[in-house]
Amino acid sequence: MLIPEYTYWLERQQLRETTVKSYPAKAEIFIHWLEGKGLDVAELDDDIVFKFLEYLTIERKQSSNTRRTYMFAIRSYCDFLVEKGIFSKNPAKEVMLPKRVDVPPGNLSEEEIAKLMTAAFENKTENGMRDLAIISVLAGTACRVSAITRMTLSDFSIVDIIQPERCQHCGQYLLMGRFAGRGKKTKATMVRLHEKGGKVIDAPLPEKASAYLSLYLSNRKKCFGTEVVFPVKRKGEVSPISRHGIGEMLNRYALKAGIGKVHPHMFRHAAITWWLDYGVDPETVQRYVGHRALQQTLIYRHKSMRSFVHSGIATDRNLLESVPTPMDILFNKARQ
Repeated sequence: MLIPEYTYWLERQQLRETTVKSYPAKAEIFIHWLEGKGLDVAELDDDIVFKFLEYLTIERKQSSNTRRTYMFAIRSYCDFLVEKGIFSKNPAKEVMLPKRVDVPPGNLSEEEIAKLMTAAFENKTENGMRDLAIISVLAGTACRVSAITRMTLSDFSIVDIIQPERCQHCGQYLLMGRFAGRGKKTKATMVRLHEKGGKVIDAPLPEKASAYLSLYLSNRKKCFGTEVVFPVKRKGEVSPISRHGIGEMLNRYALKAGIGKVHPHMFRHAAITWWLDYGVDPETVQRYVGHRALQQTLIYRHKSMRSFVHSGIATDRNLLESVPTPMDILFNKARQ
């Protein structure tokens, strides 16, 4: 019932692509279940929604998190029907959401990221340079893969920043008291990340990621002249590399490096875990990565035991800076 119109309604709200695909599909499953029971959507009430949740639990054996996603989709669909005048209020909002179960996410170790970058570096082609740049941006900014696919040249800018002084005894940044505002003035590359839900985050690009990205862009010949940072050519038309294309690329290098299956989000997990392990304030990490709730960030805290080994004072503040990458020798000479 009105599924194409509902899909267009979701698109107008500028929701992420996966949500626009997922919610109508789940709403359609719900509608088919109603039809199987001889019910019409207009008859919907909270008892019927609750029975659908029971069906998902008992017959389809769906997890609590999956049932929760179905409820979000049904609530969204009912909001659409309220706007259409079919309901006066949303009946699905009377039903309690299934409990969210936070599962510690899988991520990549620093050694595994280094192996992936080495495998990309050994591919002595333009695509190899592109892949190395993609991996370094994923690891360095903790962005989602959708931000990589939307990245354009106009998203980059050079800004002046103050590099804080460090304590000569422990290496901690001196940010308080009479030391506040002191430090060496330097240039930094900022990148505008277009994240899910229309969020825009301006993030600093680590030096290594900036170096590999500059190397790729200065040698890029395919699709020359396009604003898209990571373009591909399909049927003579230039378009951004797809999520599927990035996933395939990573698994090709993972196979070569002897690592198990890899997906792009694992770099985000690894970067968040690294920041929390090395003492970065969880609320700062939450704002940086765009989590709605602090609890989403804190599930990464106990992924490794380093939290209990390190004092939280680190000489580097980025995962990529601690990863041994293929061109470190040349990179370090340039930095000196």
